[in-house]
Amino acid sequence: MPHDDKAPVPVQREGRFRGFLASACSLLAAYGGKEPLHVYLKSYFSQHRKFGAKDRKAITALCYAYFRAGAAIAGDLPEKTLGAYFLCADGPGELLETLQPGWNATAGLPFEEKARLIPGGVDAGALFPFLRELSPYISPDAFARSLLIQPRLFIRARPGHAAAVLARLQEAGQEPENISAHCLALASGAKIDKILSIDREAVIQDYSSQRTLDLLHRPGLPPGMSVWDCCAGGGGKSILAMDTLPGARLTATDSRRSMLPVLESRLRRAGIPGARLLRLDLEKGGALPGGEPFDLVIADVPCTGSGTWARTPEQLRFFDRRRLGEYALLQQSIVRNALPGLAPGGYLLYITCSVFTGENEENVRYFRERLGLEPVSMQYLDGTALRADSMFTALLRRGTAPTV
Repeated sequence: MPHDDKAPVPVQREGRFRGFLASACSLLAAYGGKEPLHVYLKSYFSQHRKFGAKDRKAITALCYAYFRAGAAIAGDLPEKTLGAYFLCADGPGELLETLQPGWNATAGLPFEEKARLIPGGVDAGALFPFLRELSPYISPDAFARSLLIQPRLFIRARPGHAAAVLARLQEAGQEPENISAHCLALASGAKIDKILSIDREAVIQDYSSQRTLDLLHRPGLPPGMSVWDCCAGGGGKSILAMDTLPGARLTATDSRRSMLPVLESRLRRAGIPGARLLRLDLEKGGALPGGEPFDLVIADVPCTGSGTWARTPEQLRFFDRRRLGEYALLQQSIVRNALPGLAPGGYLLYITCSVFTGENEENVRYFRERLGLEPVSMQYLDGTALRADSMFTALLRRGTAPTV
């Protein structure tokens, strides 16, 4: 690799940072994508105690940079990794100063200018190789560039807590950015659990995720709606629904038995009593929650997660496009099997954290043509400009006569 000798670097420090690069490359060569990268790295560092906090941070940053941009850079693994780290850097830093001083001085330049400095250039098309599957409503260039940057941490202040949440964060030395009346953005990795009462006064929730119920802000929705969150997961959408629809009666289900205690604990912390929590695998069908059908079904379905790959770039590099069709079929099954639980005239809110047409627009067409659901509105929640996730939501209404 070229090295700028104009600014001599202490031999000991250079050896240390080259050791970081070597360790990162060793980890990357052994990683097979079968577990999340953060889990893999945590396990490795727990077994190798010689690495201090700064060491772990540097090695982790190199690994994540490789998955963000390494596929677009020519060369061997160290060259790809260091080049990717340079592309992803938002300014000068000690590692680049030590290993590539010439690059360090230009680390704050725009993408195009940095790409020209890397030997062999950068294949911009390799940053996101799934353009054929990408929705036409998403800018290919903006989305691909967003994958180079770690998204920020977003929190949603719950009703009545916005002023107190902001004040406590500021008193603790945090510097939150006001995104909306209830949304604050902080640097990725900001520690807030000892500052705020999580779930009671604020929810850790991506900005786009906070907006997934925006389509429900419409006239004609009855007060005290019965709501079924049919893929509830950890409960973020359930809490959001209760904050958005005062007086709603909540039922939440998930296919994973392990999620129900998590969901119960979060709802208890959030002060939401009386919710029905059930295990239900809608991929397979089976008995639906008893009682009257629901006024609103929220289907935040399993998906490729392509709108969140800036947080988990390893998933982008290990993604097999054949899985897209599998996810689309799974999503169709979930909605089809949940539909008998939706009251005639009721609404279904379909949500994915995907940017792929096959999981979004094409599924909405399936729901209309095959299930008789009438689309009311749909939108992409493009988080690229704010360093947030990108998501898709569609509000559909069931006819007054049963269709399935």
